[in-house]
Amino acid sequence: MMTLVVTASFMGCSDDKMDYPLAAKADRSGWTVTAVSSEQGDGSENTGLASAVLDGDLNTIWHTQYDPDHPGFPHWFVVDMKKPNKMISVDLTARQNNKNGFTKFKLEGSANGESWTNLGEFKFVPATITPQSFPVSSAVGYQYLKFTALEGLAVHTFLAEMEVFVHE
Repeated sequence: MMTLVVTASFMGCSDDKMDYPLAAKADRSGWTVTAVSSEQGDGSENTGLASAVLDGDLNTIWHTQYDPDHPGFPHWFVVDMKKPNKMISVDLTARQNNKNGFTKFKLEGSANGESWTNLGEFKFVPATITPQSFPVSSAVGYQYLKFTALEGLAVHTFLAEMEVFVHE
């Protein structure tokens, strides 16, 4: 008897569409970071602040605190997407000039910003400077998305961009 094994890959891309039927990049206009465990920066050009992950600029980054304290993992932030979204994937883009970021993270979704549903734990390669795509269930629409860095190559971490892909 012959057994057929089928494997599939879910890859994000930098275009507005992905190679997935009925998927589109979510409109991030109006999205805000409503809570953050730690951030470092004077706010100039958004660098250091968690809101940098939503600004469309790979040169600005969220950076956890490193001066005067060095809080350890986990590091997290919450994004209010302003309306429920049935997410298909979340794309994360690493800091472009430092390979020592987080290596493991989890995503959670919430309708109200208070009770959370685990969307998965994932491995991240901080040396990869192109977007990395992570599939999540689109069965339920969530207004809030929580990113939590669980482990990394240093005590602090950083992230350049976060994109969400949704059903059209």
